[in-house]
Amino acid sequence: MTGDRDRVLAFLRDFAVRTAGRVEELTFGVALFNDELPQVRDLNYAWIDGVPPGLDAAGLAGELDRVQGRAGLEHRKALSPDERGGDRLAPGLRELGWRTERHLLMAHRRAPDRASDLNSVTEVGEDEIRALSEAGLRSDTAWFSEEAIRQITAQKQVVAAAGARFFAVMLGSTVATGCDLYSDAGIAQVESVITLEEYRNRGFGRAVVLKAITEARAAGAELVFLLAEEDDWPKELYRKLGFDAMGTLHVFMRPPP
Repeated sequence: MTGDRDRVLAFLRDFAVRTAGRVEELTFGVALFNDELPQVRDLNYAWIDGVPPGLDAAGLAGELDRVQGRAGLEHRKALSPDERGGDRLAPGLRELGWRTERHLLMAHRRAPDRASDLNSVTEVGEDEIRALSEAGLRSDTAWFSEEAIRQITAQKQVVAAAGARFFAVMLGSTVATGCDLYSDAGIAQVESVITLEEYRNRGFGRAVVLKAITEARAAGAELVFLLAEEDDWPKELYRKLGFDAMGTLHVFMRPPP
């Protein structure tokens, strides 16, 4: 449904701008910056509204080197909802050493394949969800410096200030699973679903997403969506929970050297 896709893209762009510390206009979109958290790639990137016919991979990489390099960023990142334009840029960016991904825009359309115990899920505060984020980063196979962990977990404060809500499964004082919920004007996004490895395959992730959906609907959201990597397994879980794809979003990334 093109109308819902356009609404979701407008929501994503608006939320990105609202949570940015600084915005710089580009000929093809906007560059978003959080100068206090430069290592958080989800807060420092370019949103490409549309890929101009004359823009190629080298041109995009050069423009981001200029804009993001001037800001002192070590990484380069851009998102493009322009599916055809992104498809055209991706091969050239890969040749330049960039990573390219396609993320599915998935809207909640159907009842889940089976019920879950939503009583196991509770709404929590920023401290609890930051603890989950930190535990997830420390258990990741990738290496994160202490400063990177501090900055990435501090992102929760940024989204909380923009009205985010957080839901989790608590086992005693341990946050086993959690997610964020962003909402505005009848639209809600489920984001940052994390289940610590030792608590997987127990239905916690399923329950926390369904709880977030329930709360979003109760607050008046008629359109609930999330993003899922096209080449990763979580999209299959989300399909079981009632989400259907309604388009893609390109993510272009060049990690720090």
